[in-house]
Amino acid sequence: MFRVLLVDDEIMTLEAMKHGVSWSVLNISDIYTAMNIQEAKQILNDNDIDIIICDIEMPKGSGLDLISWVVEYSLECICIFLTCHSKFDYAKKAISLGVMDYLLKPVDYQELEQVILNAIDKKKEMVKNKRANLMLSEVSSQAAPEMEENKKNQRVIEDTKEFIYNNIGNDITRDDVSAHVFLNPDYLSRIFKKDTGYSISEYILKTRISVACDLLLKTQLSISKIAASCGYTHMAHFSKMFKKEVGLTPVEYRFKYKNG
Repeated sequence: MFRVLLVDDEIMTLEAMKHGVSWSVLNISDIYTAMNIQEAKQILNDNDIDIIICDIEMPKGSGLDLISWVVEYSLECICIFLTCHSKFDYAKKAISLGVMDYLLKPVDYQELEQVILNAIDKKKEMVKNKRANLMLSEVSSQAAPEMEENKKNQRVIEDTKEFIYNNIGNDITRDDVSAHVFLNPDYLSRIFKKDTGYSISEYILKTRISVACDLLLKTQLSISKIAASCGYTHMAHFSKMFKKEVGLTPVEYRFKYKNG
């Protein structure tokens, strides 16, 4: 149900509108009346009004003054002007204030009812949009800490990858890496695997083999020196791990891809 405020300095006009419009059919539950903008402001302060139907020229302040006040205080009302005056300046000002419609007296009540129906549709849309924006705001506020945590974790993961690459020739462990990024080893392993699909140990192995592949193809270094450069102290272990990852021994890999 919706609430309407009628504002006009002529009591006959107010009474005619109250009885000439089929308010209940329009789903209007409450009809308030005011004969000047001071009375109108008091009603607006005390009640949640959905639609204002207002005259323009009145004593103690115009309808334009009232709607300017409504806009200033961000009241969520749909405004309709019903006036005897067809002055362009009035219409222009009404448009600038976001007034939905501008009707001239004497008004046809069927036309007024249609305008009120349009106003109700617009009010429903306003309420729908407000709820959607509120939900979006709540989701955003809830997601913000998670987004910040994700950014922080991403920086840690990139730092971890860089540390592993820069120390690939050393005997590094998960504990060495976690100490470098100042995180618990289990927590680091969890976020690292979630992002990369690999555990720290698996990533160290894959990085060693990736670097070894580059050195085999791009340099003339002996395989023993390449193994040492990638953190392996025993050739047999290097060859075994290399074949497990690549499917070829280091010698076979170099021969196949460097000469092929």
